[in-house]
Amino acid sequence: MPTTVENQRKLIVGAGIVIAILMGIIAMLLFNKFGADKTIEKQKTEISEAQLLNKELQDEYDNAIAELDEALAENEDLRTVIEEQKAELTKQKNKISRAINSGASDKKALTEARSQLDELRTQQASFLARIDELEEQNQLLTNEIVQVKEEKKIVEEAFVNERDEKIKITTTKDSIISDVSKKKDELEEQKNYLEDKVEIGSIIKVEQIEVEGFKLKSGGKMVKKRYAKNVDVLKICYTATDNKVADEGREQFLVRVITPLGETMFIESLGSGSFTNKDSGEDMRYTKAQDVPYKNKSTNQCMNWKPDTPFAKGNYQVELYNKGYLAGKGEFRLK
Repeated sequence: MPTTVENQRKLIVGAGIVIAILMGIIAMLLFNKFGADKTIEKQKTEISEAQLLNKELQDEYDNAIAELDEALAENEDLRTVIEEQKAELTKQKNKISRAINSGASDKKALTEARSQLDELRTQQASFLARIDELEEQNQLLTNEIVQVKEEKKIVEEAFVNERDEKIKITTTKDSIISDVSKKKDELEEQKNYLEDKVEIGSIIKVEQIEVEGFKLKSGGKMVKKRYAKNVDVLKICYTATDNKVADEGREQFLVRVITPLGETMFIESLGSGSFTNKDSGEDMRYTKAQDVPYKNKSTNQCMNWKPDTPFAKGNYQVELYNKGYLAGKGEFRLK
C-alpha cells in the first residue's frame, strides 16, 4: 500500500515537473511568437513605407518631367538646358529608388531615402526656377533683338533717305552743271558766232585787182611785158576798201597766184606759206603775204612777185585773203 501511494506521489510530482517544463516551453514559444509577430509587423510597416516612398518618388519625378516638358513646349530655345536637367533628375531618381529598395527593412535607410526625395523636390524647384530665369533672360534678349532690329530699320531707312537725298542732290547738281555747261557752250558758241560775225564784218574787201608782167632790166628798171617768156616779175596791185568795223593798224593780206594748171605758186624761201580757209576749213597755200597800214579808209597797195622761174603762158587766177577769208579775186593772162 505505502509503495503504491509513494509511486503515485512520484508520478504526480513527475507529471507536475513535466507540465511545468511544458508550460515554460509554451511560454517561451508564445514569447518568441510575439517577438516574431512584432518583427513581421515592423517589416510590413517598413515595406509599406518603402512602397509609399517609391510612389512619392515616381509622382515627384513625373511631375518634374511634365513641368520640364511644358517649359520646353513654351520655349524651344531652352531644349539643351531642359534635356540636361531631365537627365539629371532621372539619374537622381534612379539613385533614390535604389536606396529605397535596398533599405526596405532598414529604418535608417528609409529615412535617408526620404531625405534624398526632399532633395529631389528642392532640385526640381531649383531647375524650374533656373528655367524661369533663363526664360526671363531669353525674353529680355528677344526684346533687345526686337529693339535692335527696329533701331536697325530706322538706321537703314535714314541711310536710304540720306542716300536718296544725296542722289537727288547729285542729280540736281549734275543737271545744273549740265545746264550750266550747256548754257556755257551755247554762250561760247554764240560768242564765237558773234566773234565770227564781227570778224567777218571786219574783213577788208579788196577791189580793182590788177596784175601786170614786167621784165627786170639792168639797173633795176622794170619794163612791162605781155608774153610769158619775157616776164620775170609780177606786179600785183589792189584797192583795200574802207571798213569802219575793222581796227586801225596793220592788216595782213595773203596773195595766191594760181597758174594755168591750177597750182598755187609757192616758194617758201620767198615768203610762201600755208593758212586755213575759214569758210571751208581747208588748209591752203599762199604765194606771198603783205602787211599794210590801215586806217579804215580805202587804200591802194602793190606788191611784186619774182620767183626766178619761167612763167607759163595762159590764164592766171589771183586771190587775196584777209583774216582767213576771201577778200577779193581777179585774173590775168600771159601770152
